Amino acid sequence: MKRFLALAIVAALVVPAFAEILVTPDAGTPTLLGNEQIGPPSRGTIVYSNTLTPLAGWSHGSGIEGGDEVVADKTNCPDCVYLDAISWSVYNSSNATGNLNSVDCVVRIYDTQGINDPDATNLCAELDFGTLAPALGPGWYTVYTASDLCDYELCCPDIFTITVELTTTDPGAVPGQIICDPPTVGASGDYNWKEGTGWVWFGGNPVANLLYEVECCVPEPASLLLLGLGAVLLRRR
Repeated sequence: MKRFLALAIVAALVVPAFAEILVTPDAGTPTLLGNEQIGPPSRGTIVYSNTLTPLAGWSHGSGIEGGDEVVADKTNCPDCVYLDAISWSVYNSSNATGNLNSVDCVVRIYDTQGINDPDATNLCAELDFGTLAPALGPGWYTVYTASDLCDYELCCPDIFTITVELTTTDPGAVPGQIICDPPTVGASGDYNWKEGTGWVWFGGNPVANLLYEVECCVPEPASLLLLGLGAVLLRRR
């Protein structure tokens, strides 16, 4: 079993500021130092994608989870129940006074189909990527992709909340994520979730959808058999 981490893009945003917690990304000179493009193409089906139209930067701060609830579109793969690939952004606020050179990154998935808030009771996947080296100046962001995850049998619910926790000790750096809209696959409401704050609305200016792409996969035949046996046992109880 393998887990791959790939750097997809590095970019800067030049857009108006929208709200107090949103900041105007500035131009700068990013570097790819410490990042590599590795890993085979994913074998899953895209059930959510919101990567095409970056609008603003959301700097939720070091050591704080920030995320977005998404609705998966499983039209082309109704049996996709496991996570196979996920893409997310790492952003250094344009209000930062230092570069984001090193950041510890944990991505979590919460099954929020029938529960409003992500918490320990509905956490169904946690991916700890250790320390990343994005080397981002103020106002710059990068997008990472973790692929070939199907064998880990991590959850891919119909409705789920993705959070990213970024922790850094770099002086002056302010980590966060990028807001994009509209999604091209799946859907998401006009709200984000922030640890210690709860749900955050921007009132459509911009629409509060974070940059994520998610691929899900069908269990291997052996896993499908075990799932079927589990269902039989449940019915007999």
